[in-house]
Amino acid sequence: MPTINSPPTQAIILRYGALLEQARDLITVMNLDGYYIAASRTVKEVFGLSDETLTSFSYRNVLPPDEIAKAEAVYKRLIGGEDIPTYERTFLRHDGVPFIGEVNVTLIRDEKGNPHEILSIIRDITERKRIENELLEKRLLDVRLQKEQELSQMRADLLMKINHEFRTPLAIINTYVSLMERHFERLSSERRNEYLVNVRDNVHRISDMLDDLYVIYQTQSGFHKERELVNMVKLTEDTVAQLISTEGSEHDIVMNIQGTIPPFLGYERLLWYMAYNVLHNAVYYSAPESQVTITLRCEVNKLVFIVRDHGIGIAEHEQGRIFEPFFRGENVGVIEGTGLGLSVVQEAVRAHEGILTLESELGVGTTVIIMLPVQ
Repeated sequence: MPTINSPPTQAIILRYGALLEQARDLITVMNLDGYYIAASRTVKEVFGLSDETLTSFSYRNVLPPDEIAKAEAVYKRLIGGEDIPTYERTFLRHDGVPFIGEVNVTLIRDEKGNPHEILSIIRDITERKRIENELLEKRLLDVRLQKEQELSQMRADLLMKINHEFRTPLAIINTYVSLMERHFERLSSERRNEYLVNVRDNVHRISDMLDDLYVIYQTQSGFHKERELVNMVKLTEDTVAQLISTEGSEHDIVMNIQGTIPPFLGYERLLWYMAYNVLHNAVYYSAPESQVTITLRCEVNKLVFIVRDHGIGIAEHEQGRIFEPFFRGENVGVIEGTGLGLSVVQEAVRAHEGILTLESELGVGTTVIIMLPVQ
């Protein structure tokens, strides 16, 4: 703030006496040691001062103990020639009740330009701060309420989806069990085996959904074991071996390990689910004999895991929803699935504070890129 070249103090009092008497703000003139020379009537009322006691008081007498050092630092900077922007400070009334003041300080210089006195204008903003805090609390409460409503709606939607997704395999199981109960003696051994396979497949489908939902729940709730060092190369190789023994036996799965991959500090179970679900999707939605490429490498402070397939792809307008639980693309046709795989992947990546991106084109294929920060 600009400095003021000052006439003698008595002249200030005579010139601005009416202002000091009528001002609603707390206006003080202090010497360089912080003792009051002149003050507005409001200052005397708020701090319990009189004309006789005024000059024996300094700003230190009207501040809480923990504010004194801060005030001394401000005045030291002001006398040193620094412009001080408006700031807030807590003061104590004569009865000990605190109030918040918005403070504006200016250095007054003498005729030779030397620091002479300090002009301070304090505006009581306690009520304004109270209203601001109430509005802030209300906004926070509104945001919290909105989030709770959104979460409640999400849970309701999820329960409806779970109900729908579980009803289908349960209905199939019930149908085949009923058929075998009623017609067991008349069914050929081949037909019995067919029914039992269908029952078993749907039991596995329910079991897989329960596993995926449990992983999502655990991850969102933060229920994890301690992180441990994980050999990501071996974990990926084991995942590939498991897929080759099941859905991926007819696919060309290529592993591309770039450089040395040191042990990664993470949640091993989640990392396995992450790798398995990405690779399973790549195989499951690709034609037999097509190639699936897995790239694993370390970059600066991060582990990069990339899976690229040449499958059916995902429509551009659906890519924003593809990580939602139970969401499946319109082009999956009769290909069975739960729509939980990528939700599990997303939660596993989130638990490791990583980044998950997806690039896809219908009929061309999909690339999933996962970047996990190295602890």
